[in-house]
Amino acid sequence: MLEPGEYEERVVADGADAVTALPDGTGLLLLDTVVAKQLADEGFARDLVRVVRQARKAAGFDVGEPASLMVELDGEHLARMRAHRDLVLAETSVERLEFGPVPDGFAGRIGDGAAVRVGLTKVGSAT
Repeated sequence: MLEPGEYEERVVADGADAVTALPDGTGLLLLDTVVAKQLADEGFARDLVRVVRQARKAAGFDVGEPASLMVELDGEHLARMRAHRDLVLAETSVERLEFGPVPDGFAGRIGDGAAVRVGLTKVGSAT
């Protein structure tokens, strides 16, 4: 058995911010900083919801006013977004969601900084 002074206490972790000793010295707090893909993809979709809400506000839509939404994303991010299509529809008062080019839409950044452009059309409107 080692006696005090015969050893050195060190905290070793994958990341400097991942672990810390509790103030009273009774243990360690270890954080799992790896984000699961499913959780990351849901966060990505929630970022899109935020951009759509900003676009609705900028376009003067009333709260809850139904709309059609066109989303322009690159291929890698498009696949991630399709998996959470229902979440985007439910959270944005959008009746129709399509993916494709949006030349004059509202620009934003989502997830890891991916560029997105959204276009909104009021339901029943020709423009």
